[in-house]
Amino acid sequence: MIRTQKLIVAICRDHADGRSAALREEHLKAHMAYVEKILPHLAVAGPMRDAQRNIDGSMLIYRTDSVAVARQLLEDDPYARAGVWASVEYKTFNAAAGEWVGGTAW
Repeated sequence: MIRTQKLIVAICRDHADGRSAALREEHLKAHMAYVEKILPHLAVAGPMRDAQRNIDGSMLIYRTDSVAVARQLLEDDPYARAGVWASVEYKTFNAAAGEWVGGTAW
């Protein structure tokens, strides 16, 4: 039997017109404080970058198997409230191997 850590991944895409950069800068301090507040709920989180190394989104991996819980945590984020992201996609992720898992789950 494989026992995997259940996680929800939120893939957040910035606006294509570039407005996300100014919103990120304006709300960075509040966003970082919020991330620190919910740290026990996060496996990992951070910005995603394009080929030119410009931030074009964020990925947050929540320690839960509930999309509803992950969605609420994301919706309470100052970046989400400010409209930094144009879209958010939620995916269930089963961590089965790697350092986070402590080796393998089988």
